[in-house]
Amino acid sequence: MKDLISRFTPVLIFTVLGLLVIIFGVNTGQGSEYMIGGGALLLIAVVVLLNALQIISNAISMVVSLVLVLVSAGLIYYNFQSINGPIQFLKEKNRRYAYVIQNLKDIREAQLAYKKKNGVFATTFDTLVTFVETDSIPLVKRSGSVPDGLTMELAIDSGYLHLDTSLVPAKEVIYTKEYMDSRYKKQPLVLDSLEYVPFGGGAKFEMEVSSIERTGGIQVPVIEVRDSNPFDPTEVMKFGSMSEPSTSGNWKEEK
Repeated sequence: MKDLISRFTPVLIFTVLGLLVIIFGVNTGQGSEYMIGGGALLLIAVVVLLNALQIISNAISMVVSLVLVLVSAGLIYYNFQSINGPIQFLKEKNRRYAYVIQNLKDIREAQLAYKKKNGVFATTFDTLVTFVETDSIPLVKRSGSVPDGLTMELAIDSGYLHLDTSLVPAKEVIYTKEYMDSRYKKQPLVLDSLEYVPFGGGAKFEMEVSSIERTGGIQVPVIEVRDSNPFDPTEVMKFGSMSEPSTSGNWKEEK
């Protein structure tokens, strides 16, 4: 009796294991490699059964079973990697793109301030960084109000409204406390590194500046800044457009 149990127990083990693998694969929608791996486990049960019935020798049973175990393990692992690989890719992509998008936002804020003061966008990162670090932006502080029936000019002349203009360092105006509080905290603001793509191996953002003609022959400045070394070549992060006066980004929260 003990001899029969010892001979047929492996048959039961591999049968149950193979069935569990196949049932799990059906219920979770696993790939064909996974299902074939489960089938290989059932074949091992058949080989072990044939050996228990003394139809094939121990040597043949061991060799065939070992081959089938390796095939089953390889197929199941391949199936796991085919599912896990894209998941890990997406996870790493989201991690890197959080840094890239923040850099693009920082560049955009600086360019918008530069355009507001100079009428055009900065053509180089050196010019842009110098502006942020050394230039000043006039800020108008308003006190009082405009009474009903008066224009702003008359309100100022009458003393109801006071406008005081002062020069404030550009960096303080561009990167306000509110802006800094809302930034992606893992990406520090380093102006000298603004032009470099995070995790890009030294690659720099591509920045194109030009102007387009609108109705009435008016020239409107346009800009486009994009990742020159994207982690996912099918999804290149950028803001702006060379065909329309837009500075919108193409990341999810702005689409």
